[in-house]
Amino acid sequence: MHSWFILSAVGPDRPGIVSDLSQLIFDCDANLKDSRITILGNEFAAILLCSGDAPELERRLTEGARRLEWQNHLTVFVRPLEGEPRPSVPAPGTRLFRVVAKGVDRAGIAERICRSTSLSSTPTA
Repeated sequence: MHSWFILSAVGPDRPGIVSDLSQLIFDCDANLKDSRITILGNEFAAILLCSGDAPELERRLTEGARRLEWQNHLTVFVRPLEGEPRPSVPAPGTRLFRVVAKGVDRAGIAERICRSTSLSSTPTA
């Protein structure tokens, strides 16, 4: 049965982390389908979408993730997806927006912008 998984990893940045994560997916007979990888502060952060038909794929990914946590001081989480992932483009009937906020930094700005009930109103944050 074809299964889909999200694998996330966070930890101290160092050369070779992407290779290690890719090797884990390959070793489990899965395929890397999509990824978002960045540095936040001085930490490496990745969210990977993978899939496969291999027997016991979830167990194999989880065991491999634990090994990477121990060997590389990463926090790795494996989560199965229910059903097929949706396309990476917006769902029908939705629109994309770019929000730009300028002002003095203070607590709560992002929360207030995100909770704004109307895109046409100007947030007071």
